[in-house]
Amino acid sequence: MRRSAPLVVRIDTALLLRQRSIGPIVRAALGTRASRELVMAFEFGSDERGFCLRLAIRKTNLWLFRSNQRRFCGDFVVVDMSCPVPEARRVRVIDLKRSRPLRLGGGGAGMAFRNAPAAVDEIARRTGVVVPGHEVELATGGSAQVLEWLGAA
Repeated sequence: MRRSAPLVVRIDTALLLRQRSIGPIVRAALGTRASRELVMAFEFGSDERGFCLRLAIRKTNLWLFRSNQRRFCGDFVVVDMSCPVPEARRVRVIDLKRSRPLRLGGGGAGMAFRNAPAAVDEIARRTGVVVPGHEVELATGGSAQVLEWLGAA
């Protein structure tokens, strides 16, 4: 029986700073067993790597997870680790839309957020940094607009 592909992988900031490709980040998160096909499911598009770099450098309290682009769970899940209590941490699921204004609540993303709650539940099960069923904020917009909203502009 084939195991289903993960919904998210945590982005290792040190690897992100050294690598241009998502491959080493996915393999570090999932182990060397990650196939080429699986790595491609997490590949960065247009300005997504730049978004990650700016966020990682400017907001070290945020843990960034890359969403599987074939599983309809946004582009990224961001967990604010400032609070020591997993139940009280802010969780945001983001779908970047090039040069679009910021829209909160999931509008403008079509089906992109359909599995966002499942992605957050996967983070809860694998890491314990949030709890299953955790409340999620949804946001779409251009990378500059989303970075500003996150306080990383």
